[in-house]
Amino acid sequence: MNKTEEEIIQNEERLKRLCDKAKELNEEIDEAKKLKAEAHDVKETLKLRTENVKRILKEATEKDTIERIQAEVREFKIKRSKQWDEYYMKIACLAALRSKDPSTPVGACIVDTKSYQIVGIGYNSMPSVKGRSNNDKIFSWKGLSENASQKLKEKKDKDSKLKYPFVVHAAVNAITNRTKDKLDGCTIYVTLKPDEDCARAIQLAGIKEVVYCMVTRKEEREKESDIKTAETFFGANTIETRKLPISNKDGVAKKLNDRIEEAKELHRKQHLKQQGVEQERETKQGESEGEPKQEGEPEESEQEGETEQQKTKQKEAEKEFDDINMPYKNAITWEEFFMGIAILSRKKPRQYDRKPEDAVGACIVSPSNQVMAVGYSGYPEDMKLQDILQEEDQRGYIAHAEYKAIIGGPIVRGCTLYVTSYPCNVCAKLIVQSGISEIVYDKDAGDINARKILRCCLTRECEVRKEFKEILYK
Repeated sequence: MNKTEEEIIQNEERLKRLCDKAKELNEEIDEAKKLKAEAHDVKETLKLRTENVKRILKEATEKDTIERIQAEVREFKIKRSKQWDEYYMKIACLAALRSKDPSTPVGACIVDTKSYQIVGIGYNSMPSVKGRSNNDKIFSWKGLSENASQKLKEKKDKDSKLKYPFVVHAAVNAITNRTKDKLDGCTIYVTLKPDEDCARAIQLAGIKEVVYCMVTRKEEREKESDIKTAETFFGANTIETRKLPISNKDGVAKKLNDRIEEAKELHRKQHLKQQGVEQERETKQGESEGEPKQEGEPEESEQEGETEQQKTKQKEAEKEFDDINMPYKNAITWEEFFMGIAILSRKKPRQYDRKPEDAVGACIVSPSNQVMAVGYSGYPEDMKLQDILQEEDQRGYIAHAEYKAIIGGPIVRGCTLYVTSYPCNVCAKLIVQSGISEIVYDKDAGDINARKILRCCLTRECEVRKEFKEILYK
């Protein structure tokens, strides 16, 4: 084999090896492409799964955030609702302090929960006597003690010597003092759970919720038959009832509780005194019946004299406790009542109040002493404040107490305005145009322009006892 043939053979072998190598490379390339495709699929799968995980995490985070916000909103609403409840119940307690009932003063406050407006206030009183102001002295205020017999309790509503046939209950007075024609859907706050008489009036008025506390000298009052009848009546007429615990450590609630505790103590002492008189009479009767008649013993006429003496002691015992049978002497005055409403309204719950010390309360009263409207300074209720709260000066968004009372209530021409601070010039203009005839203020802000505007109105500083004012401002 010559050299040329050997070279050809070598080249063929080399070419074959190259072809084999190329074939192997092609196979590796195909495998690489396959791996690349698989890697791409895995990458896409991972990407999709990652997106799903992110979405799930985002949804979970959003859900947690939403749930947290919803929980905060619920908590805020519960807190606000409780604050509103306490405010309205304080107004009812204040009304009770106006009552002349020496044993069981009761107050009531009716609220339109949609507008947050107070639309009726009342306290237990005697029927109004036309042309006379002493109706509390015409009718008896005498009540039964906790230890009265069942027989006396059953006949109390017919006994003209007692208060029960005559007294007008707080809830009934609040309904008759309403400032709107219909009370449909309203809520009434009372300092004592209503009895059957009040229940009928509440149902006929269209009131759908009763909120009560038990400020009473009788611990078992809630279990008595007339209260139980009212409870059944409310249930049958789908009227909701709920008991509101209220602190009596300070303010008007404490003053009302102190007054009732004082009456409770007087009743206790009266009962003990009467027991002593009765025991003395029974002892003397026993001695008289058990001993034989001796020579020189007084005749029956003289024994009757002893009976008269016992009756005198009984009357003296009753006279000693006249305070629980006569109209209560230290009930708050009309002016203290109306200014008290304004002061309590000044402290009512309001949205994000930066300067509560600047808050103002107002109360408008008719010539017949009917509370026509109540107002308080602050943002309108349910107003969205997210953007507003970022602004430095927010005064332009705040409604004044006088504005809320005058514009938010009925016509007030000829009425008196009680306000915790002397009106500003903006409110003064509205006051004059509304026909308010008198302004009674507590604190003087010294607005010169307002004074000039209000020359046509009679303004004067309120006459409220200092110690009572301190109770209200606590």
